[in-house]
Amino acid sequence: MTTTALAATQPHHLTRPVRRPSTTSQIAGPRPALVTFAAVALAGAFLTMVYLHTVSVGELSFVSTTVSDLIFVEGLGWLFGVSTGLLAVASTALTRALARIRLPGAALITGLLSLWSFGLVTAAAFPTDPIGMDTASLVGQIHRYAGATMYVSLPLAGWLVYLRSRGVPAWATYRRAVGALSLSGAVLGGVFTLSHAPKLFPGSPVADIFDGHLVHGLVERLLILSLFGLLLTIGIAVAQVNSVATQRRSA
Repeated sequence: MTTTALAATQPHHLTRPVRRPSTTSQIAGPRPALVTFAAVALAGAFLTMVYLHTVSVGELSFVSTTVSDLIFVEGLGWLFGVSTGLLAVASTALTRALARIRLPGAALITGLLSLWSFGLVTAAAFPTDPIGMDTASLVGQIHRYAGATMYVSLPLAGWLVYLRSRGVPAWATYRRAVGALSLSGAVLGGVFTLSHAPKLFPGSPVADIFDGHLVHGLVERLLILSLFGLLLTIGIAVAQVNSVATQRRSA
C-alpha cells in the first residue's frame, strides 16, 4: 500500500495536527499607540499645570491656596481646565490599556480609575468658589465632593494594582513604586481633608490644630505630584507588560 493510501486510511483525528492551548496567546496587551497617547496627554497635563504655577507666582500662595484656585489667575485661568481635561483623557486611555492586561479584579480597578476621571471632569465643570468666600455655593460644594472622589479613588485603584500584580513577573520592577505612591497619596489625601477642618468642623479639636495654619495648598500640591507619579508608573508598567506579551507571542 502506498504512503498516500496509508495516510488516507488513518483516522482523521490522528492525521490532523493537535493544537495545544498557548499560554502566550492568552496574554493580552494594550495597543502601543494607546499607551503612547496616554503618555503624551499626561505630559501635556503636567507641563500645563507647571506653567500655570509659574505664571501665578506672586499672585497666589502655594501654601494657603488650593490648586483649583489657579482658575482665578488673570487671563490664564482657562489653562487649568486644559490641564484637567488632558489629565482626564490620559487617565481614560490608561484605564483602557490597563484593562487589557487582565489583572485579577480588573473590573474594580477599572471602575475606580473611571471614577477618578469622572471626578476630574466634574471638578473642572464646576469650579471652586472665589477666594475669600465664606459660604460655599452649590457649584463649590459639587467641586469639593468631586475632589474628594478623585483623591480617594485613584490611590485606592493604585493599591489594588499593587496587590493584584503580585506574582506577575513583568510588574515586579514597578510594584513597590505603585504601592508606595498609592500609600503616600492616601496619607496626603487624609491630611488634605483634615487641613479643611477649620471650615468643615469649626470648634472641633482637629480644627483647633489647623486653625491659623492653612497649609492645604502645599499638601494638595504634594498629593497631586504623587498622583501624577502613580499614573506615570502604572503607564510604564503597562508598557513593559505589553512589551513582554509581544515578545512571547513572537516567540
